[in-house]
Amino acid sequence: MAVFRTHVKVSPFVSTMVFGGCEDAERVMIGFFPDYMEPQESEFPITPLLITGVEGLSHRDILGSVLGLGIKRELTGDIFVEEDRAVVMCDSSIADYLLFQLKTVGRNKVEVSVCPEDIALKLMHPFTLSRSVVASLRLDAVAGAMAHLSRGDAQSLIAGEGVNVNFALCTDTSKKLKEGDVVSIRHHGRFVLTEVMGETKKGRLAIEIKTYI
Repeated sequence: MAVFRTHVKVSPFVSTMVFGGCEDAERVMIGFFPDYMEPQESEFPITPLLITGVEGLSHRDILGSVLGLGIKRELTGDIFVEEDRAVVMCDSSIADYLLFQLKTVGRNKVEVSVCPEDIALKLMHPFTLSRSVVASLRLDAVAGAMAHLSRGDAQSLIAGEGVNVNFALCTDTSKKLKEGDVVSIRHHGRFVLTEVMGETKKGRLAIEIKTYI
């Protein structure tokens, strides 16, 4: 969405909304709505499919089986795996095909059904929360705290095009971050600056970080 906002100018008579099947989705669709129409999540052609029988299998296993049926990656969204079940967000145009054709994942026999909305909308990728203290909200300082790197190493990663902010490449080490910004760091993972909790007695900033597992 950050790339879209940077490169595409939308008419003032058009409203936009992004949605990926649930609030925590990373792979999303962009919806365009006339100004007289209130954007609604229900307008997006996204169907969440519940897959049971995937105990011991990974995100990669499930994605591989879906793509092995000839499905293009752009027609599938996020995949959430928890214990013996998984939910795949997919374009509604391929939902029926997956319902009838996806019978196995790896060596596991699976069952596929449309995921109830009360489960789908509450899905979240697993994460941990931690707190850290930084000198400022500059990208190099915060990224260093997120990935447990020195500020110099963080600056090298940023300059080497190894860091994305809100899914868009960022090479500006001095970019100021704000609450809710998503930072992806090559070889270290994806993080969110969830809260800026204020200054410490030494004038530094206490922050809360969400780390996706």
